Amino acid sequence: MVYVDLTPLQKNSLPAKTTSLLAAGGSSVEVDDQSVFYRGGVLLTKGWVLGPDDAVDSYTEEVTVSATDDVTGAGTVTISARAIKADGANGAAREWPIGTTIKNTYTTSTHDQVIDNFKAAVGSWGNSTITPVWSEGTPDITSTVARHVRNGNVVTFAITFNISDGHDAVLDSISLPVATSQIAGHQVPLSSFKLYSDGVDDVMSDPFAYIDFNAATPLIKFRASGGSFPDGCTAVLNISGSYEVPT
Repeated sequence: MVYVDLTPLQKNSLPAKTTSLLAAGGSSVEVDDQSVFYRGGVLLTKGWVLGPDDAVDSYTEEVTVSATDDVTGAGTVTISARAIKADGANGAAREWPIGTTIKNTYTTSTHDQVIDNFKAAVGSWGNSTITPVWSEGTPDITSTVARHVRNGNVVTFAITFNISDGHDAVLDSISLPVATSQIAGHQVPLSSFKLYSDGVDDVMSDPFAYIDFNAATPLIKFRASGGSFPDGCTAVLNISGSYEVPT
């Protein structure tokens, strides 16, 4: 699902009446009052319904409006989409006679987009593309697992490196799974641990991972020797946390 900003609806919408016939394949119609298509001087494009048909009360048609001649008075309304969310004959594009009502209301397509927006906001976990930057050496990495989920303007992520030989490498930084903007003077601590073994002893430590928002391009970084891996060691490095991104 993709989040889509919803067009505002008209408060206590008054209807306009068509003053020309709208053919089934038509894309414009004359109306008696163009002011009802505006709210605060902004054209409302979504949520417009023609009808109901006087002969068949259940027949209406949802349309999208893209332009008007003016913000007040009688004039021509341009319709860019017809028969939105039609269900067979009900909602299908049809010929509408002079005197048909067109009104802004809460429609099926608006409701469906509200539901889709909720689903998009919840999000689901997926694989991340990250770029680690190593110095001093390059470790032998058996696997890298990087996952993240975005909920609104918050990204939550988890990264695991499985290393078979450290080669005295130092992990200087890791790119974020979703790019974000610089926030001067800001750093966000992350949850992290490093488990490595030299074949004799197992050592568990906190690599003190954090997000450096102060950098021009915010990155995951490490305090002191948190990102270092001695030669000959096997290691597992886990990093997880959440951070904000622009909406």
